[in-house]
Amino acid sequence: MFFSIIIHLLTSLFTTVVTPKPAPASPSAQPVAVPQNQTVHPVHVPPQRYNGTLKSLIPVTDKLLFNVALYEFEDSRNRHMPSVLIWITDGCTNSLDNPFQFPFLPACHRHDFGYNNYRPQNRFTETNKLKIDDKFLEDLYLQCEHEWAKIVCTSLADVYYKGVRAFGGLDAIPDGTPSKRGDELKEYEESILIYEAEVKKAQEAGLLPLLDRSH
Repeated sequence: MFFSIIIHLLTSLFTTVVTPKPAPASPSAQPVAVPQNQTVHPVHVPPQRYNGTLKSLIPVTDKLLFNVALYEFEDSRNRHMPSVLIWITDGCTNSLDNPFQFPFLPACHRHDFGYNNYRPQNRFTETNKLKIDDKFLEDLYLQCEHEWAKIVCTSLADVYYKGVRAFGGLDAIPDGTPSKRGDELKEYEESILIYEAEVKKAQEAGLLPLLDRSH
């Protein structure tokens, strides 16, 4: 992430002035994709006393990060349950601009949760960072499922993913995994070009509005 330089690239795409879609009332207003015939159930953590060690938090951390649906994770996050975990998040604020307001915020919440809890648990290795980032991409794709401009949505999801691979979590603990930072930076730049091309095609097809360059 950290992509202020990219905004200039994006603004060159949009030439006709129309009113963009209104922003959500608040970050919490973004929907989470829920499979059909599913309802939100709280993630049940058996009553227990944590023994004061970070090791005791590992099972529930991994359950929330990898083993529950995104909508269930958001339910736990909204209730800060269990409260002993770290729920602080900056959402998607350091990510590439999302001018069409695809509902990526819940995926960013879970990605932050992974980084922020794996660090104090001394598990933020390069291998585990890859697992967390891969889950991030899976969550982003889920959020694109019901979008009219699905290809654009997934293309921007790829940009977000390539961004965290190239720029995120630089403090990950080396564990012998071969470094691919150079390749990841190149892939990130390529993903932006693909996204820009898909935006243009979707706008020409009437699936997306042309954005107002004056704002």
